[in-house]
Amino acid sequence: MDAGYLSQLTPEKCQDIARRRPENTLVAVLDGRIVGFSCYGASDCPNCGEMIALYVLREAQGLGIGRRLMDAALSALGDSPTVFLWVLKGNRSAIGFYEHYGFRPEGTAREIRLGAPCTELRMRFDRNI
Repeated sequence: MDAGYLSQLTPEKCQDIARRRPENTLVAVLDGRIVGFSCYGASDCPNCGEMIALYVLREAQGLGIGRRLMDAALSALGDSPTVFLWVLKGNRSAIGFYEHYGFRPEGTAREIRLGAPCTELRMRFDRNI
């Protein structure tokens, strides 16, 4: 991801984004400090859910925080038979994490701008498989 874009993501800016969607944002706190969050909601596909975001600070990774955030978001999505997410192409760590949950690449890609152009890949999780 573009370093200039990342440098603009202050804690205050992230809090502002989270406050706009309090009904579907989960926050992980460790020792009184926010170390991760996940956002979820309805997909553009009927009756499906979407993991909109999942992020854990590097220093808090490996503690099970991402797993707990994912579990809670999938639970909150309830009976959605299929859940989608978008992941940055080449982010092997995130792709491996999602594959652990049963998400699989779907073959759909899109170009986005996060400071610089990036490619996202769509993954899907089917609960009934």
